[in-house]
Amino acid sequence: MMIKKIAAAAALLAAAPAFAAISGSNIAGASGELLLSVYDSTAKVSYTKDLGELIGSFKASADANEAGFTKSWSLAGDANWTSFASQVTLGNANWLVFASEKSTFGQTLPGNMRVYSTIKAGDEAKTGIATNATNLAIVNFIGGVATFYSAVNVSGTHGVVGTALDYAVNGSSVNLDSDSGNGYVGDGITGGLSSNFNNTFKFSNASAIGASAQFDYLSRSSTANAGALAVDNFANTAGSGLFTFSLQNGTPTLTYTLAAAVPEPSSYAMLLAGLLSIGFVARRRNKQG
Repeated sequence: MMIKKIAAAAALLAAAPAFAAISGSNIAGASGELLLSVYDSTAKVSYTKDLGELIGSFKASADANEAGFTKSWSLAGDANWTSFASQVTLGNANWLVFASEKSTFGQTLPGNMRVYSTIKAGDEAKTGIATNATNLAIVNFIGGVATFYSAVNVSGTHGVVGTALDYAVNGSSVNLDSDSGNGYVGDGITGGLSSNFNNTFKFSNASAIGASAQFDYLSRSSTANAGALAVDNFANTAGSGLFTFSLQNGTPTLTYTLAAAVPEPSSYAMLLAGLLSIGFVARRRNKQG
């Protein structure tokens, strides 16, 4: 599966502060950026981090990389994380990684309206049409999640109202359910972004801290609104790549790991044959010398 990398949508204005908006489905034609959200649905507080990774370039590095791939993001030193952690019970918190893209070429074409999401362990089979994951569902969800981007991008160090947003720098925010707009990420909210995609899909995108989650790519499969989504996961022949968010020695860290593939038996046979051939040639040269 090939995804064309699209350039970032906005450039830094020299006179503007270095705010750090997240590029997503509220910008038609812009490549989506990965974001991490951690939330406590009891305290109704969430933390969102712009991971600074355009989904196109991340996929090029991560998907089908037989040699393996790993990347980590540490939240150490982030004042917004410290503020979030002081307001919640981390044992109650859940996390998710997400990105979305809205095409400029219409909502009905195959491959358009794209969502990238962690899938809670055990929910991997719930991405199919039998669970209401249709082409129309993804269009409706992306239309709604734009309200999340609009709200979160003018909070924290992402940006401020009335100032041009910079999509090239990365920031973070703490958002409350009581705030205006849909910047809060949590359960049971209307609009915005939540662990069940606002009841659009049946799988959960959120996992407990310390747990790992598969990462999937969902998009329109055809022009038929009732058709099943095209679904693929970031993987190689060794298996699925996994995101894990944990508190490593007290340091909040997000890690993506795609294991190195194990060569097929036929590959080992070819390698052995090659080594034997080299040894045979070397021995003949020694005898001739």
